[in-house]
Amino acid sequence: MGASPVLEDATADPSNPLMLAESSAIADYLIHKYGNGRLALPPQHPRYADYLYWFHFANGNLQPTVFRRFMTRQFGIPTDDARFKGADERVRTAVGWVDRRLRENEWLAGDEFTAADVMTVWCFTTMRVFEPLDLEGYEGILKWLERCTKREGYRRAMARGDPELDIGELVSVKGPKVHEALGV
Repeated sequence: MGASPVLEDATADPSNPLMLAESSAIADYLIHKYGNGRLALPPQHPRYADYLYWFHFANGNLQPTVFRRFMTRQFGIPTDDARFKGADERVRTAVGWVDRRLRENEWLAGDEFTAADVMTVWCFTTMRVFEPLDLEGYEGILKWLERCTKREGYRRAMARGDPELDIGELVSVKGPKVHEALGV
């Protein structure tokens, strides 16, 4: 498929397994195929629109915005250059939206932990290994990260997927050390 991540599900037809790419599509598929809708809000829920927006925000807005800033660094554009400053301002704007949301709500979709939180937490933890993101002044995000990373499911996933990463560093204000191959 030329994409990552990819899900292969052979439960229905082992001779012709389903291949599915795109993080949001995979999450939605797993939630509804195997999770009985757990971690999703149904369309009749009063916070459904919030859930839907924040479920797609990480991949549709936040990650592409951070990636643009990442690329300015990789191309050697100085931090005082207008292109870097513009990319950095867009990152700060997007992070500010998340922070405002989390200052007013315990979770992104409101009062319930949902897949919107699952989809977004990576941006403020593991993604910081690739692109630095200082969270000073973003108290809503920092408190939310503390809640997310205390969850047993998060800890199990990290132990299995990224056992070498220190959760305490991932959720710290300054974040983890950026991967040495990136030269930041």
